[in-house]
Amino acid sequence: MTTPDRAALADALRARSLAVELDAGLAAVAYNRAPEASEAVANALGAPVVAVPDADSVAAAMTAGRPVAAVDGEAEAVERFGALAERVRAARE
Repeated sequence: MTTPDRAALADALRARSLAVELDAGLAAVAYNRAPEASEAVANALGAPVVAVPDADSVAAAMTAGRPVAAVDGEAEAVERFGALAERVRAARE
């Protein structure tokens, strides 16, 4: 998980390097607070990127300690979190 912030991306690259050293897989990258997926980030981290937009529904869910789908089942973030879950599930098979 990372955000478009330069420092967060640098941290994600360091974490990915460590994961490679430990032979740990990476199913997908959650690109948090991003309007769209970044091909450059996907290439740098070596995994598909799923953007999770910065949205009021995500903030409300976090405040309530509930899933986004429980707060706003129609939110775009619900679809994006589902896409992340599918990528993780597929990587485990």
